[in-house]
Amino acid sequence: MSEFIFYLIKVAAGIGGFYLIFWLLFRNDTFFRFQRIFLLMTVITSFVIPLISVDFSGIQDAKYFFVLDPVVVSGNIDSQIIGETSILFSVITRLFLFISLLALVRFAFKISGIIRLIYIYGIIREDDLKFVPIQDNIAPFSFMGLIFVNKSIYTEGEFQKIVAHEKEHIRKKHSIDRLLIELVIIVQWFNPFAWFLRTSLQNVHEYQADNGAIQKGLHASEYMQLLLSQMFNVKPGVLISNFSNSNVKRRFTMITKNKTNRINLLKTVFILPVLGLLFMAFSVNVSEIQETKTVSNDPVPDRLVKNYKSEEVEKMPEFKGGRNAMIEFLSSNIKYPEEARINEVQGTVFVQFVVNKSGKISNVSVKKSVAADLDAEAVRVVSLMPDWTPGVADGKNVNVVMNIPISFKLK
Repeated sequence: MSEFIFYLIKVAAGIGGFYLIFWLLFRNDTFFRFQRIFLLMTVITSFVIPLISVDFSGIQDAKYFFVLDPVVVSGNIDSQIIGETSILFSVITRLFLFISLLALVRFAFKISGIIRLIYIYGIIREDDLKFVPIQDNIAPFSFMGLIFVNKSIYTEGEFQKIVAHEKEHIRKKHSIDRLLIELVIIVQWFNPFAWFLRTSLQNVHEYQADNGAIQKGLHASEYMQLLLSQMFNVKPGVLISNFSNSNVKRRFTMITKNKTNRINLLKTVFILPVLGLLFMAFSVNVSEIQETKTVSNDPVPDRLVKNYKSEEVEKMPEFKGGRNAMIEFLSSNIKYPEEARINEVQGTVFVQFVVNKSGKISNVSVKKSVAADLDAEAVRVVSLMPDWTPGVADGKNVNVVMNIPISFKLK
């Protein structure tokens, strides 16, 4: 679960970065199709980038090699050290899951509300359109190919304008966007930029529908007058595309605004730095290619040190806070796999990793295996370690290969 939480934090950073570009550069343009694509790609890209891993480093690239003292993980739950940080993270995880569950219930409630309207009023077909003839005094809206409208409270002219608007929502499949962004909100409820993005996407949908309806022959001034008359109607949920559910003043501005010059699309070049920063921050591991040497104070399997030679360095990498802090971190986070505990599997896993010249952890791998679940747990927690103080040789920070024996013992 901890990896998933960190993943969602990276997603939140991506959404924030891309949305700021949208808000600063594109929100006032009339490129509505481009705006919609940009906002949707913001969501997709932000979820995908943290999943990509591009490694330009390698264990053979590190300059020095060192073996740490072993860390013992007890199979007795009562004897495991549970640090304050671990407890706090557990509370945060439970809070996240609870609020996400509430958001999921809210989402289901909105869907059930729409289904209820269909069940009560049924579906009628007129020409190539499908209507749900609601009797409630709510603003007309569309969802997944259906137009929900109380025809009896509108004149024929008003009804035709409303239908023209909702047809544009249906034609452009805006409901799919709404469903996607609602699912995003379930796991990104803590991210204000996700909420801003949802609002912006809803507005873009309305701009597109307004523009499409007017291009089909509706008179702009009469259309805006109808919008104004509808703005005080009761709002349905944000899942649907509704005729008056938006910032009316902003929609008036976009209806009457001159088309943005296409040369303004050159502003898209500013997307590249944000994309590059996110990619480098979340997906790329880089270290210099240098000759490999070894420093070892403890006996280790021969195959771990083969093809390396010993040489002292001025300063070895250090976990910030020292060895005891590292042991506390590992002990607080490593959990004895339940299946291994039941099957009484134990042993020492040698985990190898690189502390590069900037102190970051990379190239985590198992060099001496015990069992798949023990190996995976050891790699998982070593990968979570925060930045170290890098090693120093010849007065410069250097890349160092580290080996840490993690001993899983049952009591």
